[in-house]
Amino acid sequence: MVELNNVEQAVPAPFHRRRPWTCCCLIFFFLIVLIAIIIVILAFTVFKPKKAEVSVEKVELLNFKSSLGGGLIPTPSINITLAVDLSLHNPNKASFKYSNSTAMVYYYDDEVAVVTIPAGAIGSDATKTMSVTFIMLADQLVTNSHLVNDFLAGSLPFTTRTKISGRVKVLFIKRHVDILSQCSVSISVVNASISNTDCENKVHL
Repeated sequence: MVELNNVEQAVPAPFHRRRPWTCCCLIFFFLIVLIAIIIVILAFTVFKPKKAEVSVEKVELLNFKSSLGGGLIPTPSINITLAVDLSLHNPNKASFKYSNSTAMVYYYDDEVAVVTIPAGAIGSDATKTMSVTFIMLADQLVTNSHLVNDFLAGSLPFTTRTKISGRVKVLFIKRHVDILSQCSVSISVVNASISNTDCENKVHL
């Protein structure tokens, strides 16, 4: 009788008693897979990092003073204040954070003005307007060998470059973003005005 009782205790539980637990595990597993698929689809569609959009709204000459000194070699004296208004649009579903950036003005290959753009952020699907003001003084220009000829010709060519670097993090995806805006600006000496402007904007993601 003792051996018979031991045999009865070793018999496994009926299969139908384990079925609810098996079904719960399967349902839980399929839910996890479904959620993972939804997250992946959203990450590569709705929440996929997109390129920011940049445009130059306005290039304005705020101040222009010039004169031509006497002597055997005439020396121009020029003070220029130039303003560039940028519009930055962040189309992502997360904010775009950028670090301290720089904006520069070149007269040919010479850097004649530098402005620091403080770090900041552009909210989700938001647009931010940014105004950069450059002040160019005579002593920054007179050393350039082209100045006298350009001054006598009546037109001064400048190039403005604004570079903003940052990153956007959407869900678990981080992407570095470089925004570059460059404008070629010609300033008329006679009319003290901007005679020509040609801008190019690039975004690298």
